[in-house]
Amino acid sequence: VGPRADPPRLIFHHFRFAIDMNHLYKSILLCMSLCAATTAPAQVFIGDTEYTTLSEALTAAVDNDVITIKRSIAIGATIGVDAKTLTVRGDGDGIVITQADASKSIVSLKNSGSLTLENLTFEGNPESDATPGANHIYCPKGSTLNLNHVAFHGFKVSVANGFMRVLADCTVSLTDVSISGNIYAENSPAWDINIVNAGSTVTMAGKCAFNININNNATLPFDGKNLAADSRIGVYCSKGSGTEIISGTSDMQLATLLDADDRIIAPKIDGETRALQILKKPAVLNATDGSTYSTINAANNNAASGSRIIVYTDQSLTTYLGGNSKTLSFEAATTGITLTRAADRLIVNNGKAADGVDPTCISLKGFVIDGSQQTEQTSYLIDVRMDGSVELHDITFSRVMHAEKDTELHTSLVRCGAGSLLLDNVKFEDCTVDDGYSYVIANTGSACAVTGDCNFSVQISKGVSLAADGLSGVIDLNVLSPEAGAQVVTGCDDTDRFRLTNDGWMLTATDGGLSLAEAPLTIADPTVTGDGDSKHYAGTDLIYIPAGAEATVTFDIPAGATLEYYFEPRNFTPGVRRAAAVPEWQEYPAD
Repeated sequence: VGPRADPPRLIFHHFRFAIDMNHLYKSILLCMSLCAATTAPAQVFIGDTEYTTLSEALTAAVDNDVITIKRSIAIGATIGVDAKTLTVRGDGDGIVITQADASKSIVSLKNSGSLTLENLTFEGNPESDATPGANHIYCPKGSTLNLNHVAFHGFKVSVANGFMRVLADCTVSLTDVSISGNIYAENSPAWDINIVNAGSTVTMAGKCAFNININNNATLPFDGKNLAADSRIGVYCSKGSGTEIISGTSDMQLATLLDADDRIIAPKIDGETRALQILKKPAVLNATDGSTYSTINAANNNAASGSRIIVYTDQSLTTYLGGNSKTLSFEAATTGITLTRAADRLIVNNGKAADGVDPTCISLKGFVIDGSQQTEQTSYLIDVRMDGSVELHDITFSRVMHAEKDTELHTSLVRCGAGSLLLDNVKFEDCTVDDGYSYVIANTGSACAVTGDCNFSVQISKGVSLAADGLSGVIDLNVLSPEAGAQVVTGCDDTDRFRLTNDGWMLTATDGGLSLAEAPLTIADPTVTGDGDSKHYAGTDLIYIPAGAEATVTFDIPAGATLEYYFEPRNFTPGVRRAAAVPEWQEYPAD
């Protein structure tokens, strides 16, 4: 039986003699087994030479050979390289190597061996570990390991010195490497990679995601100039402030220090030279240029436009943020860092002061803004003016009071007078505004947006539409000078996300948003005196007056409303619906 284009077939003809079915069954199984054996695709190659297992190919390989794995396989032995240079490459994406014998390490190099692994995913066995005391990947002195587009997942690691261990004078290149889902021994650090001794060169590029331990003897810095922006590297390192650990980049979002509360990884910039260094945790850090400050106001005043400022300690503001024709973002290092208002304003966005001057754009994320319940509040807490913008992400306003400024009543705590305002997961807790006013107001000509879990009141002026893409909370909405058909919400057509506080108006869904419509008024609980009564029937209060009787009906209607009525001169029986058409409504005389 040999390979063929169509699947093998067994054809039985009608014979007039007895068949030994047991013998026939065994024959069929043998035939099917032979078909499978001869038509299965090859797995491992060196050039055009096929090998049954990866171990056989490794044994046969000579210096500089490339071993190609055509499809996913299970291995029961270590990929060992002794005193030669080899490449093991997956033929395209999706090639998985499964650890069949969990007692064996994955990679072991000897005698300055050099190994390159490419386009491979290694799946471990979390139930059992490599030989006690062994690392899954071991790079002894003088060896070379290149990992390119390689992932390791689900290995059990009992040794305390890491999943991968790199000794002295090694060369390690890590490009698009991820290590995840490993099970580490209790009370052992989660060291995916452990750089132990001096003299080793480590290069990281592409998208990398793993934890790395840097021993005190390790040679630094590592080269990270080609790391992708979405890399995430956890770092264990006990070295002191000022130690450069990664060169070629100043993006501190790439790496996080995992073993210290009083130190951080921060940018170090010297002219055109970029690096990441260990730094004693400051009160405020400019993550763009590496400058440190004791107050957020100092950082605001000295930062260049485009700076990202991280705040590590609670701050009392001496003046407002913004107002300086810059684009700045302020982030709480941990959720709940408090900014306490110590002046009459927290943020004043002056927008563009003159032609040719850039607008002020401010972003806040993760803070609690504390008003300290100071009733002498003399202005809006946040004021967006002209053509600037403010973004508030994960912000909680606490203990903020609404009050008067001279004779001018400020009708909200946050105002978008012009420009744009974004509120994303914003909360008001223990805050007050005067009755009839809102926490947020958006004036004509401004652009205001709410998204995420927002639950507060908003007032919008005529012509303003509140953008509500992604809103999961409920907004109390008030519209100044309402007009029928005016679109007041975009990006959300769910009326349950808004409570309209305008009497006599309702929200209706339109394409991509909500519009205003006049709401029908229902007169509830009328008072009837004389020979009459009020009965609630089919969702409406009906006035029942017996034939020939007189009654006086008293109720309130809103100013400007039009009252309509009709008489039905029939007997009225509650609970019985009439098939007759309802008589025409008549307008009650205006006088």
